[in-house]
Amino acid sequence: MSLGAWFVLSDTFYHTLPTRPAPSSFDSIVPTALKTRPTILFFHGNAAARAAPFRVATYSALSSRLAANVLVVDYRGFGDSTGKPSPDGLACDARTTWNWLINAGANPADVLVVGHSLGTAVAARLAAELGHEDVPLRGLVLLSPFSSMRTLLDTYAILGIFPFGMPLTFIPGASSEYVTRRTAIRFQQPCRVRDLVSKTSIRHATINNSQSFMSNYCC
Repeated sequence: MSLGAWFVLSDTFYHTLPTRPAPSSFDSIVPTALKTRPTILFFHGNAAARAAPFRVATYSALSSRLAANVLVVDYRGFGDSTGKPSPDGLACDARTTWNWLINAGANPADVLVVGHSLGTAVAARLAAELGHEDVPLRGLVLLSPFSSMRTLLDTYAILGIFPFGMPLTFIPGASSEYVTRRTAIRFQQPCRVRDLVSKTSIRHATINNSQSFMSNYCC
């Protein structure tokens, strides 16, 4: 199988390049970028893929405001990545992405792992695994995490207004539990949180506030 990913150069590093880099020079530029600036390994949420405009705006903000490189991957079954999503599959994708960063020359202590929504489960599991292996991280940031898929379905509101489970009340025999049993990706977060040993922040905030907080790690 294959995974689609983007590596976004730190804006400050990009502007030090004499000319716009050609695709063929990518392999030589990335190791230098990794050694020059810290890197954010970003795991996005469930909706859409890495190319969603609101996500592109986030990478741009992180690259420019925090002067950090950003590596974002689409999980299997998302975007142009092949395969079918599952908790273990997404964990494998996260580890594969981490290994790519390290093999490209990243220092683990310069990598901030960030997860948003669904991505918090992926990020927390990766950070826990690395902690068990005594691999030092720059830190872990969980943006809008959830305790379990059942809790998420029970409490999630579309646009922050309409409860996700409301339409189910009009369907005989339907409930959030019914939907949970048929959800392909099921995560239970608390066990992962207990396993974390890296410097960690759990945030529920606007993206601007979250970026401001992450500057403590990156700059």
